[in-house]
Amino acid sequence: MRDCLITNPRVFNAAVARFDEVAKTMTGLVEQRSGLPRDEACVALGVIKGVFGSALDQFVGHPDDRTLDTIVRDHLQVARSLISIR
Repeated sequence: MRDCLITNPRVFNAAVARFDEVAKTMTGLVEQRSGLPRDEACVALGVIKGVFGSALDQFVGHPDDRTLDTIVRDHLQVARSLISIR
């Protein structure tokens, strides 16, 4: 997967665009199912989008032995830590 994303920028851009589309759809679902107001659902998905974007950038630009889902989990942990700082 990494090689495909690195060697074909169109695939990388398509993956990012697809995630944007899914995030828009998910905003309504998060709002509906969680009871969060729309603005809070948008913030939650914005955080997830940022985490996914940084993980994808690391996966493609700074490869190591971790899978994309592991990098996403690691970045989510960083986000949790940063948000919990008072």
